[in-house]
Amino acid sequence: MEAPLPLQRISVFMPQRMRDEELTAIFVARQDLLAELISSLDQESKESIPQHHLIIGQRGMGKSTLLKRLDIELRTGTYKSRFIPFSYPEEQYNIDRFSKFWLNTLDALADTLQTEGEDPLVNEIDEQVAAFTTLKDEAELSKRAYQLLIAITGRLKRRPVFLLDNINLIFERLSEENQSSLRKLISEPGAPIFIGASATAFDKNFDYEAPFYDAFIVHYLHQLSFEETLTLFRHLAKVSNQTELQSQLQGENLARLQTLHQLTGGNIRTIVILFTLVAQGFSADVFLDLEALLDQMTPFYKAKFEELSNQSQVVVDALAIAVESKLIWRYCVNALR
Repeated sequence: MEAPLPLQRISVFMPQRMRDEELTAIFVARQDLLAELISSLDQESKESIPQHHLIIGQRGMGKSTLLKRLDIELRTGTYKSRFIPFSYPEEQYNIDRFSKFWLNTLDALADTLQTEGEDPLVNEIDEQVAAFTTLKDEAELSKRAYQLLIAITGRLKRRPVFLLDNINLIFERLSEENQSSLRKLISEPGAPIFIGASATAFDKNFDYEAPFYDAFIVHYLHQLSFEETLTLFRHLAKVSNQTELQSQLQGENLARLQTLHQLTGGNIRTIVILFTLVAQGFSADVFLDLEALLDQMTPFYKAKFEELSNQSQVVVDALAIAVESKLIWRYCVNALR
């Protein structure tokens, strides 16, 4: 990217809205895992038994951005002739049966082919999917939809790679019979490759007797160290042409950033929000920067808080009040010194 990236284009919650060159320009925090995933794909042959991957990390740790970056690499890089990536909406709430997943996949395939100018193939998919509406048997519909997917990708000579955010939602919505069928299918030579992400390890699908046990290599996203946070800050300042901020990342401001980093818990989303705030200049007081960050994150954490059970809300509220009182006390002591 030659022109500076406007701060407004740095996405915090929706990396899908960023253009390919924009997301590629800011992607720095998970380069090692991206390289590992690409290396694994590089070892796949046309008829190999696929190696699937599961990325686990709390919200804001970069799962969606990593999947988007991998999608870009497979669509535009040297692997375009070998693979065809499938990107889905982050939450597929409409999946209530096996056939719906394959129909969603065909829809994703049509979207990808349309962007590549393959209109005749897109029309063929639309026509055949329309013909599926006459099928009443769920097993037959699932079979036919999957066969169409494999037939089209086979003609393209490109291996399907499913990039599934919140993959746990899909598995949890499938019956045990469907899960077993899917486990058998994804273990066959030449089957689609699954690379999924989840905020938690869905244990019931990964115990010794569960259908998906040992089907996935699991990768855990760690919190960023201060050094990694500083690298991310400097990189974002460079691509967005924040020259003043680049010069400020030293001395007293560096110590302040280290304090704020500890409070963010190394969460990438929170760090990026912090960057967009301090790009306007560090405040005179570190607590002002912290308050501005909390103001930006309040809607997100309020929604997460309301997802907790009633009893959990009471406990978390009590802990928050205790921590807040301790922080205020420390602030007053420091102010009097």
